[in-house]
Amino acid sequence: AVVSTQSTGSSGINAEYGDTLTDTTMKLVVIIGALLLISVSARRGGGGGHHDRDRDDQDRHDRDRDDHDRPRPPHPPRGPMIKNPRMVKAEQGGKAMLKFAIMGGKPLDATKVSIVKMLPGGFEAESRFEFKLAELDPEDVEGRFKHVLVGKAALGNATCTDQSRYRIKYNCGKKGEEEEEIFERDVEKSGHGGRQGHFGLMVEDCPRPTREPRPDYLKRESVAKPSIRVRPVHQGQTEGKVIVDFWIYGNGALDEAAVSIVKLGRNRTEEESRFVFKLATEETNGGRYSHIMKGRAAMDDLACEDMSRYLIKYGDYASGHFSVLIVDCMEPRPTREPRPTREPRPTREPRPTREPRPVEKRDPGPKFWY
Repeated sequence: AVVSTQSTGSSGINAEYGDTLTDTTMKLVVIIGALLLISVSARRGGGGGHHDRDRDDQDRHDRDRDDHDRPRPPHPPRGPMIKNPRMVKAEQGGKAMLKFAIMGGKPLDATKVSIVKMLPGGFEAESRFEFKLAELDPEDVEGRFKHVLVGKAALGNATCTDQSRYRIKYNCGKKGEEEEEIFERDVEKSGHGGRQGHFGLMVEDCPRPTREPRPDYLKRESVAKPSIRVRPVHQGQTEGKVIVDFWIYGNGALDEAAVSIVKLGRNRTEEESRFVFKLATEETNGGRYSHIMKGRAAMDDLACEDMSRYLIKYGDYASGHFSVLIVDCMEPRPTREPRPTREPRPTREPRPTREPRPVEKRDPGPKFWY
């Protein structure tokens, strides 16, 4: 009995030890699995970042390729840059002189340079300017252009007929794509010279050239069209009379038959009015307008139906607005109710005065005698 009891206790101990070992092993397995998951997720995160960057680079490459393949508007013709003074002055019978430079990205041909006279309408004609050209050594040139032609031009015995606009031209002819890329005009504005070879010649004691008139499709509305001025508000009474004075200003003769006065109904519809008017026109000695037409309009036997807005018209060019108010027909303005008076605030009762506390005498305590 004693032996069996001991064996039973030993087996119980072994079972308990086995359960403890199993729990410890499971904990180790869970910890190792968690560490593996963390490491795998970190690797995936790093790899994902590289993958995203590669994908962004691919998208950017695709966009650049699409932009490159997209059709673009044709650029304007290009050519070498020309620098020159904007204005040249000369005396009558004297000599007009100027210096200029032509710069390009490839060797320039001096035989393609010319100076032409600009005529009205954009036409060109040969000029009396004579010029000489010299090519600079590319090694001595600094900047974006490696080939430069410098020139001096002169015009002798200047007269008033020589006073005009001129242009220094470099005739490129038909260029291929490679030449267009090489002859690239400087986009930035420079403080030197005029607009790609344009300049003007002014001869002393000669009348200034008149500006070429604009074509009809570029002309703006002229100030010569009439302008109407009238007081905006006129008042009257029922069975009374209202008088309206107005003025029409214009450059040129004014037509009295083009003047009319209409009544504006609802939705700005024009109706006939009962106004009768007279007109008188006079010329001015100067100023912005050359003619003034003065008018006086009247309307009798006013009624409430006549209280409205009116319009003075001069053909289809000008108009003047004004209103007629009839005092008897106007509704009185509503009077504002007086503000209610506030009740006076109740006065606060004075606080009761506290009675002074009685002073208690302190007991000094027992007296000791020695």
